Amino acid sequence: MRPTDEAFSLRGAVSAVDDLLTGPVPVDGPTHREADDDTGWTGGHGAGFRLVPLWQSRSHFDVPGSEWDAAQEESRASLASLAEEKSRSFRSSPDHRTRPLR
Repeated sequence: MRPTDEAFSLRGAVSAVDDLLTGPVPVDGPTHREADDDTGWTGGHGAGFRLVPLWQSRSHFDVPGSEWDAAQEESRASLASLAEEKSRSFRSSPDHRTRPLR
């Protein structure tokens, strides 16, 4: 995964989670890494799981401590807003249920 300068998109992250909830999950098979030359790591999957990046932040290499702390807090706030939105949708929609893999 390569860092970007794009701001966190709650709509984009919610859409990515919804895609995971409605998409197929491999029942068996080896672990597979998904990647491309333009974006780097794009996900992975294997027996019973699928991993995808929900968002990418800007690069934080060689940033001063105060900027690092601010970026960490921004990431926590983004994750909290995603968790709150998905909690709200899980409570209000019967379509989002945990389903067995088999």
